[in-house]
Amino acid sequence: MIAESDIEKAVDFLRTSATEAAQARAQARYLAEFLKSKRAQLKVKQAGLSNAAAEDAALADPAYLEVLEGYKVAVENDAYYGFKREAAVAMIDAWRTQQSNLRAEGRIG
Repeated sequence: MIAESDIEKAVDFLRTSATEAAQARAQARYLAEFLKSKRAQLKVKQAGLSNAAAEDAALADPAYLEVLEGYKVAVENDAYYGFKREAAVAMIDAWRTQQSNLRAEGRIG
């Protein structure tokens, strides 16, 4: 049986984590776009190389790898909030089903 106190915690989490979850999502999306920009900036610095060679050099550049590491952290943070929020919603849905079943059995009014 899922306790009502657990449901209250789940609802509170959904309510209080909305801003942080949105910020995590925005940061991940921003860094995804910034990676493209950083790669382009680094490719431009590779004068005299073919496009493929300039791309390889840009992708291996420490500045690109630093942004890539930040992107990894941002995606992890976004996923954390996403999975925690999905778990809270799943718990609430399970509780609703549990309550419906109890009503059908005539155990609660």
